[in-house]
Amino acid sequence: MSNAFDVIIAGGGVMGCATATYLLRAEPALKVAVIERDPTYARSSTVLSDGNTRLQFNLKENIQMSLYGLEVLGRFGDDLAVDGEQPDPGFRQQGNLFLIDADSETESREGLALQQALGCDVAWLEPGEIAERFPYASLDGCVGATFGRLDGTMSPYAVLQAYRRKAAALGAQFIQAEVGAITHADGRATGTRLATGEALQAGAVLNATGPWAARLAATAGIALPVRPIKRQVFIVDTDLRPEWILPAFFFPSGLYCIHEGEGRFMFGKSSTGSGSSAAGRVCMRSIRWTEMPSWASGPRSRACIWRMAFPGTAFNSATRWGGICPS
Repeated sequence: MSNAFDVIIAGGGVMGCATATYLLRAEPALKVAVIERDPTYARSSTVLSDGNTRLQFNLKENIQMSLYGLEVLGRFGDDLAVDGEQPDPGFRQQGNLFLIDADSETESREGLALQQALGCDVAWLEPGEIAERFPYASLDGCVGATFGRLDGTMSPYAVLQAYRRKAAALGAQFIQAEVGAITHADGRATGTRLATGEALQAGAVLNATGPWAARLAATAGIALPVRPIKRQVFIVDTDLRPEWILPAFFFPSGLYCIHEGEGRFMFGKSSTGSGSSAAGRVCMRSIRWTEMPSWASGPRSRACIWRMAFPGTAFNSATRWGGICPS
């Protein structure tokens, strides 16, 4: 194995694999290495995510990224086909329904106006319209809702594997190892040192290690305000059997609910605050069952839990330093 590359990508999750794919499309002659410590992805933040995408943001840049994401998903099979085989991201546009209370109405209407100005298919629904279209929604304290018809969910694992396979087909070299440090000199990246002590050289290093990005960045003298935040989501089996897949419900309390099919729903709850460790410790115990819709909190409902970790940041922008691009 050659130890010299043009670009080394630390982290082979969806960000790392997608970046490798687009780099090699732009410059097919590049020598790109993707280093991933666990190719099974058993604990990867990518595959442990809930896979939801939405246009309903209050920040212009987030909305624009989501619009672009929908374009990518629309041509996903064609763009990422390998040897004539088109990958299926499992994308279903069941919509996202954000239920609004009085405290958040002004902010929500401002966000809606921005979304619509940018061409998003998002609408305001009055309580009567919500009850008629989505009778399973809990409307306690609800003054309205925003509904994004094009929002939806996908299979994070399928998306990851499609990018990984395409990157490999384009010539990316995948290495199973853990990056211990970014090597650098005179303010520029020179490569990486693996946990085994082996050194790899490159003119550019991408830090795509997600929740662990700060730890790796620190080896290059960069202090990133990124830290792992543990969350839990849980699956509830209910007696409810809708005739169609319901939209994802987002409640004013931060509780959200994604219909998996038949009587199965995935629940989670967003934290409040700016990413403090206390805010990050969101677990099943913090969710009052009174917050749950009546059909999900009955005596016959059963729940199981899984955990996920994802990066919490104190800013909403990318930073670059001498060829080192933190994720």
